[in-house]
Amino acid sequence: MINYSTEFPIDDKNSVADVLTLACEWITGSPHTKIPETAFGELPIDTEIHATVDDESVTIGAAKTDGFEIGGVRYVRVEEKNLEWITSIVTVKTPNQHLLSVQLSCEALTTAARLPTPKKPYVVRQVLNELGGGMDGSIPVADKPFFLNENEADVAAKLISGVAGNRLPIVYVSANYDGSHIVNPTQLAK
Repeated sequence: MINYSTEFPIDDKNSVADVLTLACEWITGSPHTKIPETAFGELPIDTEIHATVDDESVTIGAAKTDGFEIGGVRYVRVEEKNLEWITSIVTVKTPNQHLLSVQLSCEALTTAARLPTPKKPYVVRQVLNELGGGMDGSIPVADKPFFLNENEADVAAKLISGVAGNRLPIVYVSANYDGSHIVNPTQLAK
């Protein structure tokens, strides 16, 4: 069952190799993995590489053609012989944009296993912090709120009515007359 799935633009200054390197660092930096930093060597170009340690496996692939570059990491980890976690990270870079897709699924391997509550994978936070989000229409992708000024009512109207050119959902939080909010925009953005 897919527990989490997202796709968003990241900063165009990053290469596909930057994303794959960060994904490898995310895997080897986890306290839950047995895969060592030395398992990957050089990143693949127009091929794929595999690494397996005990109940964990990683496949990394990349390809480049005229006009676009694509790369991906598939990380599979079996936890206590009951749950199989699969994380797929795919990035596509074209001359116009750089998109990142992250999917996390957890499958029960036995009938008595209980599936955990879905949470945002840590790698999403790492990508936003270390590589930076791209632009979704005129709004930057980030884990921080994007505040509008009082003179930007036209921007708010376009965002609310869905004509701002955004692909991602927008959560619009109005301010009270005193500038306070009913919900915390910073917590909501995280």
